[in-house]
Amino acid sequence: MNSELIKTTNKIHDPETWMDLYGDLLYRFALFRVKDCTAAEDIVQETFLAALGAYKNFKGHSTVRTWLIAILKYKSVDYIRKKVWEQGSNDLEYLADMVDRNFNGQGKWRIRYCKRSSTPMQLYVRKEFIEILHKCLSSA
Repeated sequence: MNSELIKTTNKIHDPETWMDLYGDLLYRFALFRVKDCTAAEDIVQETFLAALGAYKNFKGHSTVRTWLIAILKYKSVDYIRKKVWEQGSNDLEYLADMVDRNFNGQGKWRIRYCKRSSTPMQLYVRKEFIEILHKCLSSA
């Protein structure tokens, strides 16, 4: 097996690399659900904190990526419940407004993209990871 592939595979199980490997994916997933850049970043942070706390119980029945996405789904639902609760979920006008803001006329989700702040170092590391990934995939 290619030594670079082995290094990449070992990194997947190293919690120190999760942000680099899965941060963008989890952020996009959260942003799609909550439609708020700051909330999406907070949900991703909460996901990583919960995963670190539960990592010793991770059995490996799924990939780390799938496991993190499952945690993020619960964190997103918690955020939405809290937001609805705070704003008065019994208010039908509020609920109708939420539907109008989140769905277009055809019943499809509206997607709002926000710029995510990245440091030059984060951009460099991400670019380097993608290059290594492509090399690993092309040699497989």
